[in-house]
Amino acid sequence: MKRQNAVDFERVARAVEEGGLFRDRNLSVDSLAAQLHTNRTAIYEAISSAGTNFSQFVGTIRARYALDLLRQKDLRNIKVADIAEMSGFSNSRHMNSYIRKIVGVNAHDFRLRVFGG
Repeated sequence: MKRQNAVDFERVARAVEEGGLFRDRNLSVDSLAAQLHTNRTAIYEAISSAGTNFSQFVGTIRARYALDLLRQKDLRNIKVADIAEMSGFSNSRHMNSYIRKIVGVNAHDFRLRVFGG
């Protein structure tokens, strides 16, 4: 039997991803719980049911969004630091660590691969 405040992972993911909450660099478990009218324990349980934690979950969504921005030809003159900020990261170094986990290179090198050097 589910607890009254329980939320499923899909609902959390939809709010963070489709709702654009990930772009808020101050996004926290508490603010997400408030958005979803639940408590922090329910958020932690939903995210851990997917085999991850809050930081990894949000960081991966932000990195995928940043990669999408880095692929856009009309944004190719935007600084990597600005892409990081647009994606919700506190700095480009943090963004690069997540991007490197996904594509094996940092944001600058990824952009070079996309548009040529």
